[in-house]
Amino acid sequence: GGGRGTTASRSWSGRRGGRWRRGGGTGLELQGRARRRDVHYQTWANASALGSRGDRGESTSASRSGGPDEVEAVGVASTWRAGSPYDSEIFTLALPALFSVLIDPLMSIVDTAIIGRIGVNELAGTGLAGLLWASFTVALFSFLATAVTPLVSGANARKDADSVSRTICVGLWLALSIGTALFALKFAGARWFLENVFTSSPEVVGNAMRYLDCRIFSVHATLAQLVCIGALRGLKDTRTILWATVAANALNCVLDCLFIFGFGWGVAGAATSSAISTTLSCGLLLSALVRRGVLRPGDLVPPPSLEEGAPVLGAGIALSSKSVVTMYTVGLASQAIASLGAVSLAAHEIIKQLFFFCYIAVEPLSVAGQSLVAESLGRRQVSRARGIAIRLVQLAVGLGATMGLLIYFLGPRIVHVFTKDAEAVRIALTVLGVVCFFQPLDALMLAQEGVLLGAREHAYISRSVIATSLTCFCALYLVTRTLGLPYTLLHVWLCVKILTMGRILFSSARLYASRHSPILVAAEAEAKEEINL
Repeated sequence: GGGRGTTASRSWSGRRGGRWRRGGGTGLELQGRARRRDVHYQTWANASALGSRGDRGESTSASRSGGPDEVEAVGVASTWRAGSPYDSEIFTLALPALFSVLIDPLMSIVDTAIIGRIGVNELAGTGLAGLLWASFTVALFSFLATAVTPLVSGANARKDADSVSRTICVGLWLALSIGTALFALKFAGARWFLENVFTSSPEVVGNAMRYLDCRIFSVHATLAQLVCIGALRGLKDTRTILWATVAANALNCVLDCLFIFGFGWGVAGAATSSAISTTLSCGLLLSALVRRGVLRPGDLVPPPSLEEGAPVLGAGIALSSKSVVTMYTVGLASQAIASLGAVSLAAHEIIKQLFFFCYIAVEPLSVAGQSLVAESLGRRQVSRARGIAIRLVQLAVGLGATMGLLIYFLGPRIVHVFTKDAEAVRIALTVLGVVCFFQPLDALMLAQEGVLLGAREHAYISRSVIATSLTCFCALYLVTRTLGLPYTLLHVWLCVKILTMGRILFSSARLYASRHSPILVAAEAEAKEEINL
């Protein structure tokens, strides 16, 4: 759906006798359709020259005008005004997404407070199991949402209901397959992993295993929920996600109190409540997709072929590889900080909470970018995609700068709320300036990568993040291991920020300087070939 090497040549609605039927034109015609998405790309100079037409939403087809030079465009300068015609769409998507991502950490704090009343070992075991659960579900397989979003958005923009349903079904089958594999791995190696990798005490491992024994039954719902979230984002519906999140977390809190304090189930009760609430959320999202008619249950049978799942699976391999390398680099940084002692580790936890709060506040702009850019490219409205990208960058940098100023002026007071230890406060304040300075840059990185994800540049993002992570890894290893010089928390944070600078460099190069940019440049040879076709 919507690009080279996709599944445009197959149609689920064209099944006969339980077999896939090829449809939608000859191979040459399909190749031409895939290229049409790229015909309207042009340079910044053309964008400025044709700006007034782009503002009115007019477009000129290369095939109609007789050449690829005349394309639809938007006035770049006009996009940088205080107001933008894209603000309404951006905020309609971003605000519900913001509330959704804020609810989860808040409910996690409530969860932690409830479980903490049981005992220290129970809290430690639940935290350890939660870390393992998050790493092997959300972190590694978040591509089930990220890859589905642009595919669904592009197909929906083309009003291709068959491709929308097909893409969601492919994601659900992948979720089922991955969930089954994780279910088996849990019983085969979870205890060994907890004992040898985390090297925890037997009491903590026992509680962690009790948690996983109950939580594992919701693994399929957890992964299927990611697919539903990606599909709804692609349909520009983040409100349904918000309401499902609110309902699931509210139920989780009620069941936590009932199972832990009422029934006395302890850690198992906490896991059971999480499993039930996740299943409820998944059910609500699935039912919303079915009611809207975008997910046709009949398309789930027979299962998709490997070729059908290639777009989502290919993006998954790229994004999962990126996640593994990044997690390993961050793990090395955590080890380096831990070796500095408890005071530095405490200061790091305070700064990390401030950083993640600001990160979460900007992330919804990336979500909006994925959906809106994919929709625009699906309609072959490259000028609109370009205008949205520019506006997202503007909003992200502005929001990041605002967050940075807030941390700069309020940060010292916030640090004193977390701890009264003078040395921990001193160390935290030495790093606070770095966090403030990098807030606009972190926001810029998220916005630009959101645009690239909407354009399905998953492989490029993966390569760039892996290259940057390796550079960061080398810097950390050089500072903490090779040179053997004394280092501080500030040095570690500066090394980690190489990730931000590298990702900005790579994403900027792709968007603004590359001939393969999804929003700026078209290959003239391909445009001419499209005209000939």
